[in-house]
Amino acid sequence: MGMTVEVYRNSDGYDCTNGGMTSSPLVTEVHVLNVPGVDDPRADVPDAWLVKGNLPNTVKLVCGDNGWAEEDGTHHAEYSPMFGGNAVHTSDSRWSEAIQKISGSNGYPSGFVPVHDRNEYEIYDATRCHHR
Repeated sequence: MGMTVEVYRNSDGYDCTNGGMTSSPLVTEVHVLNVPGVDDPRADVPDAWLVKGNLPNTVKLVCGDNGWAEEDGTHHAEYSPMFGGNAVHTSDSRWSEAIQKISGSNGYPSGFVPVHDRNEYEIYDATRCHHR
């Protein structure tokens, strides 16, 4: 189980995730494993975890299949991806409750959470930020 949230990206078609889980315009949803919900994910929806952000009282979403987080939401900072320009959101009240519980504040009243799926621990390639 978990909660499915919608992906929001720049409308001009540019991708700056460097091949992250939300890089494809075909990815319109992400399944957040550690947020209570009733959604059974489709096979084409990537898994992710909502974890504490890099700054106090913040949260971020990290990919579920790359070693950056464990199933319990524990985040491995040494493998931390960066913000790739996309965000996730849902109007489900359980989403806002999970944000408040993990961040320790009500600092995200809109419920939009940045997706940290930009990977640069390999060779940096500025040309990967491209128009699709």
